[in-house]
Amino acid sequence: MLFVPFIPFFFALSAVSAQQISDHIEIKGPIDAKSVERLRSQITPDAKTLVIESAGGDEASAIEIGKIVAENHLNVQVDTFCLSACAMYVLAGAHEVRVSDAGLVGFHTPALGTAQLMHKISPGSEIFKKMDKIARDSFSLYSTQRKDPKILMSAFYASEVDCIIIQKEQGAIRNIRIRALVDVWVPQREVLEGGGWRIAGYWPTSKDETIRLSKKYLKDEVVVAFGPEAAKAIKSNILISDKSCPARKI
Repeated sequence: MLFVPFIPFFFALSAVSAQQISDHIEIKGPIDAKSVERLRSQITPDAKTLVIESAGGDEASAIEIGKIVAENHLNVQVDTFCLSACAMYVLAGAHEVRVSDAGLVGFHTPALGTAQLMHKISPGSEIFKKMDKIARDSFSLYSTQRKDPKILMSAFYASEVDCIIIQKEQGAIRNIRIRALVDVWVPQREVLEGGGWRIAGYWPTSKDETIRLSKKYLKDEVVVAFGPEAAKAIKSNILISDKSCPARKI
C-alpha cells in the first residue's frame, strides 16, 4: 500500500549519506529508513550540529530524525537546501536552525493536512490509517518541542492541492497520488519564530528573493510560494479521478 504525492523533484538526488566531522554530523540525500539508522550510528556525546542537505523523502523517517535531533539537543545547519519532509520535521526537532546566505528551507503537503483529505475520501482504509499515524506523530513532535503545529496546516493550504488520483484493485484502494499546484512554500521567518522556532542566519524576506534563491537548486518548472498570503485556508475545487490529472497550470 503506497502513498505517493506528486513532487516534480527537483534534480537528481544522490544516495543518502551520513558522516561525522568533528562535532558536526552530516546528512545528504533523500530521507528514508536507512538514513535514520545511519544517523543513529553517527551520534556521539560530542555531536552538536547536524548539517543537512535534502529535498525531503519519507515523512515517517523524517519525523524519526527530528526526534533524534531533539533527543540529542542538536542544532541543524542548512548550507544549501532542506525541503519538504526535511524542513517540516527534521528542523522541527532542532534546538536552533542555522541557515547560510545560500540556504533554502521550504515546506510541502504535510501528512497533517493529507490525513484530513484521506478521512473524507477513504475513512477506515489502510492508506488513511497510515497517513493518520504519520499526522499524529508529526503533531506529537511539534507539541513535544513546543512548536506550533498550525504551521503544518499552513504548509498544506499553501501547497494548493488540486487533484487526487485514486487507484483501486479488486475494489480496494491500492494507491493514492496527490498533486499540488505549489511545490515549495517558504513561510516568513517571523511566523516560524512566533511558533517556537529558533532561527539564526539568513532567511528570505519576499517572494522575489525566494524565487531567485530557488533557481540555484530547483528546476524552472518548480512553483515556489512565499509568506502568509500563500497559506490562507482557501481550497480550490479538488478533482478526484481514477485515471489522471490534467496538465498543471503554472
